[in-house]
Amino acid sequence: MFNFKFFPALLLIGSSVQMNAQVADAGPDQELCLDHTTLQANALMPDVTGYWTLLSGNVTIADDSDPTSQLTNIYVGANTLSWTIINGTDTTTDEVSIIRYEFDPAIADAGSDQTIFTPLSTAVMQAATPWFPQVCSWTVVSGTGIITNVNDPQTSVSSLGVGENIFQWTCDDGECSVPGNLDQVTIWVETAMSVSTIEFSQPTSIWYDQTTGLLQVNSDVGIDDLTLFDGSGRRIQLPDQTNGRPMNIGSLPSGTYVVIANIDGALQTQRFIVSR
Repeated sequence: MFNFKFFPALLLIGSSVQMNAQVADAGPDQELCLDHTTLQANALMPDVTGYWTLLSGNVTIADDSDPTSQLTNIYVGANTLSWTIINGTDTTTDEVSIIRYEFDPAIADAGSDQTIFTPLSTAVMQAATPWFPQVCSWTVVSGTGIITNVNDPQTSVSSLGVGENIFQWTCDDGECSVPGNLDQVTIWVETAMSVSTIEFSQPTSIWYDQTTGLLQVNSDVGIDDLTLFDGSGRRIQLPDQTNGRPMNIGSLPSGTYVVIANIDGALQTQRFIVSR
């Protein structure tokens, strides 16, 4: 006859075996600059076996049965390995991430300064794209602006205030980060002249002729430089210009434009509309 008084003891013995089974621990995640490191999995108990498996990335494992094996030829970016422990009929697995950063990180480049004119208050950033796994982010240094996506090098910025607005593009390379790897860009928001003023009066130095599609330049003044922007503050390439010679900009799409001329060291700004 089965003696039930021994049944709890049998359960306890079985439970004790499960509780003492070794569980895999692949060790802490690592971030590094060099192409080699040492893994830090838990040491194996007697009669227990373990092995490493590369799940993603590209590395060379010196000894796939060694919990503290050397890794070499580590690929730039994210590399994931698993550490599996076999203890009798029990098998457990844990993963570890090894992230190698570019040893010579890309220098932060926030892009060129921009000028936009009211009533517009939105601009598109023009920072250089980060090198993976480099992560960069925008912050407002001075002025105002709502950043749509702080990690997007070409994000849009809205609600810009009139005057100077300075933004900073800061790049982080983890363990390889270079102190001060940042760059700043300025977005100027200027109050443009009214459209009616431009339409019904001919400026003395530069003006747009809607009929001919020509940007006229007065030959009686010395214009050192001429810059054209669209309504979003993007610079538009002008044809080679000589004082007194009109420039054909008739191919421009409909919209509001601003031309800035450097006349004998003084800046003159004119706003005009192209209508198709």
